[in-house]
Amino acid sequence: MDTTDDLLVRLFGWAHRQSENFTTEAFVHVLDHLSDTNPVHAARLLTWLTGARVEFSPADLLELAIQTQFSTEDHGRPDVRVIGQDIDVIVEVKLDGSLTAGQVGAYRRALDVSPKPRRALIALTGKSPEADLGGDVVLRLWRDVGSELQAILRQLDSAEPPDPITERELRQFLRLLDELRLSPAPRVDSPLGEAVAKHRERIESAVPERTLFNTRVRRLDLLDAWPELAPLRALLIQVRDALADLGHRARLESGQAGQWPWVGYTVDNLAYFVEVNLGAPRGLTFTRYAGGVAPDSYDKTLGRLAVQQRMHRWCNDLDLTERGYFTAGAHDQVAIVRAFLSDSFAYSAKLRPIKQDGA
Repeated sequence: MDTTDDLLVRLFGWAHRQSENFTTEAFVHVLDHLSDTNPVHAARLLTWLTGARVEFSPADLLELAIQTQFSTEDHGRPDVRVIGQDIDVIVEVKLDGSLTAGQVGAYRRALDVSPKPRRALIALTGKSPEADLGGDVVLRLWRDVGSELQAILRQLDSAEPPDPITERELRQFLRLLDELRLSPAPRVDSPLGEAVAKHRERIESAVPERTLFNTRVRRLDLLDAWPELAPLRALLIQVRDALADLGHRARLESGQAGQWPWVGYTVDNLAYFVEVNLGAPRGLTFTRYAGGVAPDSYDKTLGRLAVQQRMHRWCNDLDLTERGYFTAGAHDQVAIVRAFLSDSFAYSAKLRPIKQDGA
């Protein structure tokens, strides 16, 4: 993605030590701009942000103030506070998942004493916090903010008259989210086999190049050097985000087992693998790895047993070409990947490791 003319990304290079504050200010700028120029879209976005705890109308925006670092006498300094005639919304922002219940406790008390009847407390984070924030806190993820802004952008693209200024504002902020790796997972827009075959031409050329087949990759941004692998990168982002949502720790890896080159994630300290077989890139393979599997605990209702390093391991395959994945929209693609991983984790939990079986 070319960001050389993107003001937010260029400024962020100087403000990375204040990345959370910088992103918050940029987001509030987008909200302010939408409120002024597209109040219908702004009202819908704010309603979504609060989980409909507060239903905004364009009329509400006429007297609305969206403030950052709003100081209170006794209840801390919220990252964002949205104040209207009868509206009081507090948004606490994190770019990761480090938000704790204690951090939102002061803001909960601030809203308890607020005289305004339409109130909401929002946690806006990069990933789901490990802590239970309480049922009164609306959790929103930055990548979902990106999805909402992309939906607005699509509507603006087809609107008459055009609104190039607002479109540019939204695109710049979406590029910032991408720079921070907080953007929504992109759509995989072509079959993986075609992408990998095109990539393989690099290593088969007269002057072989550095490729995924002869380079160990542990960071997604390294794939940016190979534009033809954009579909693979998009799939890996979808997998990464789904694993995080399901509460698992993942680390990107690539390698080669015999004639089987692969790229994917080791999960929960090698308890599982989720990988793409680059020799036959039709989809994903989930493997329960650590401890092996006692064969008699496998009832054959899902997946298969494979012998790896003299040990039975349980594997589950997702053939994306058979699931309508490549013709689906991004939201449906993410749902397919998440359901596959969720089902795989649930079934693998029923299997006994060999070490418990006395083998």
